[in-house]
Amino acid sequence: MSIKLSQSQISEMIAHARAGLPNEVCGLLAGLNGRVTEVYPVENVDLSPVRYTMNPTKQVHTMVAIEEAGWDFLSIYHSHPNGPATPSATDIARAYYPEVVYIILSPDKRGEWLVKGFNLSEDGAVEVHFEINYD
Repeated sequence: MSIKLSQSQISEMIAHARAGLPNEVCGLLAGLNGRVTEVYPVENVDLSPVRYTMNPTKQVHTMVAIEEAGWDFLSIYHSHPNGPATPSATDIARAYYPEVVYIILSPDKRGEWLVKGFNLSEDGAVEVHFEINYD
């Protein structure tokens, strides 16, 4: 699966990642036909720089809102504040939605945020490229 994001949606996710430092942040993306319509930040209840668990109540409410809006659940995003912008063994083991794109945000050595997408399954991770629309 591939998705399309706007530059402002990427900026919104990066702002969320920066605001959550030094911990990981997480959220969901929804839309239609692979085009992201909405970014839903969700609280990381772990408050950890190395792992995340979405607030279960907020996650369920968000998934219901996505369904009620008639949108598709397209992606889960989270940050790796200390890098790298690739899935960890935990990310792969906890990839409960293999049909969505997993986006990882991580700052590089210059502090610029990398944003990469992956299809995750029990077999591992495959990087997927997503289209960025400049709005």
